[in-house]
Amino acid sequence: MTTGPMLNRQAAAGALGVSAATVYRLVRSGELQAYRIGHQIRIAQVDLEDYVRAHPLVSTTPKG
Repeated sequence: MTTGPMLNRQAAAGALGVSAATVYRLVRSGELQAYRIGHQIRIAQVDLEDYVRAHPLVSTTPKG
């Protein structure tokens, strides 16, 4: 069991800067850990932070 804040899809999407549909896709693919509470999906803040750490920003600056 995880402790700490739990976020709904919309809050997790806002934190990541993506749509709620993208968060749902990440959860379904297993890339992002989530918990089902009744009919709702919740993402632990710590799991969201782990996801971000595991997916660092890729530089798009051209070498030159």
